[in-house]
Amino acid sequence: NDVAFYVEDLNTGAWAGWQEREEFIAASFLKVPIAITAMKEVDQGSWTLETPFAMEARYKDKNFGSLWQTPEGSEISVEKLLKEMLQYSDNTAANILFDKLTASERDDVYFHIGIGNPEAPIEQAANRPVFRKLSTKDLATMFRALYNATFLTRKSSNYILEILTQTKFDKVLATEIPPEVKVAHKIANFFVKDPDMPKNFHDCGIVYLPNHPYLYCAMTKNLNADEAQSIIVEL
Repeated sequence: NDVAFYVEDLNTGAWAGWQEREEFIAASFLKVPIAITAMKEVDQGSWTLETPFAMEARYKDKNFGSLWQTPEGSEISVEKLLKEMLQYSDNTAANILFDKLTASERDDVYFHIGIGNPEAPIEQAANRPVFRKLSTKDLATMFRALYNATFLTRKSSNYILEILTQTKFDKVLATEIPPEVKVAHKIANFFVKDPDMPKNFHDCGIVYLPNHPYLYCAMTKNLNADEAQSIIVEL
């Protein structure tokens, strides 16, 4: 009962799932819709991949990633922010992009893919947004929208997916998947020191099996990282 998964054949739409409507803390999965919203700005001509944003103290987050070490006032391109956020799950990069996008722009992504925007009011003590939970089936819609290029141009959709094939977190990939088969995926985890708080580790993405690509999403709770990774690999 601590695991949920969803798998979909991208040729036929046939799917299988277990507790696919059960909601979990989505954690860094929410960096994917931020990336989609940012690339919408590029599609519309408001930004380019070279558009720079300045580092500010309020964006820095030491919990995940290394971009927080960048000196204040330094300019960082959209391209750099996207790669840091998606490949390394950098929280500082996510904070910068999140701040540069309006609530309406972020809401458009969720409206398009057919799920409610999980953003909740800003948590003043932490100076960051908090989010409601999502299910594996909810999260699968994000990757399907990228695969089918229904919200972004094909070029921008493929740009995000290509970055996700270069993610640095591959312990969740089954060794049975041949190395030449690309996997565009994002991991997410939520662990805090408080033993009474939930533990979550997830992975979601697309396996580009030749002639038979498929989408998968697995979410876990109450397991340590090694246990969760092992279960996801087994699934």
